[in-house]
Amino acid sequence: MTLDRHSIYAYNRSMGQSKEEQAIVAVVDYILNKADAKQLEVISAAVERKEEELSRGIGGGAMQGLSSINPENMAKQMSSSINKSVNMSLDGIRETIRNFATDIIRQQVPEIPEEQLDVLLDSWIPEGEGKKVKSLAKHGKVSGLPSDVLYGMILQFVSYSIGEMSDAEQKGLRATMGEWTEKYWQHFPNKIRQEIKRFIGGEISSGEFRRSINALLF
Repeated sequence: MTLDRHSIYAYNRSMGQSKEEQAIVAVVDYILNKADAKQLEVISAAVERKEEELSRGIGGGAMQGLSSINPENMAKQMSSSINKSVNMSLDGIRETIRNFATDIIRQQVPEIPEEQLDVLLDSWIPEGEGKKVKSLAKHGKVSGLPSDVLYGMILQFVSYSIGEMSDAEQKGLRATMGEWTEKYWQHFPNKIRQEIKRFIGGEISSGEFRRSINALLF
């Protein structure tokens, strides 16, 4: 299935979620779709603060939690946590939120394939600009094909898509493979498809596209 926040809501309703579970989904929706960088910093600090409390055994019961709260100390500690969070890089905050979102999605839709989860996370929470691209290659292959073969297929697909492929090459591919563009597209992993779309859409230069593809394939 194609997973987006609407399908998650539909899934939740079909599972008869409690109010508490629905509240969790609402929080995740806010984090993924509405919060800006500053708000993410505050949320990250709050999560860190709660984790510290749980590690110390605070909040085991409603009355115990209420009786243990010191507003002045809580304000000071929260301020300290937020100040630490502000000093974090945006990539660090993004990674924290991605991990949090991954856990929630896996709880709600445990059968989601790894590749589809990556696509969903990338659409909601893109990787940082400076983050190193992780290669898709395993033992020199991607999607069952040698990396250099797939690289050639990508260049052919892009050449055709931007109108730079010769008529002779088009005819040769069509005679050999029929609807070759569809067959090629099916072999491309989602991260490769995303880069192709970005290049064809004019979002990145040819140099950036080649560097990204090389990093993904080799």
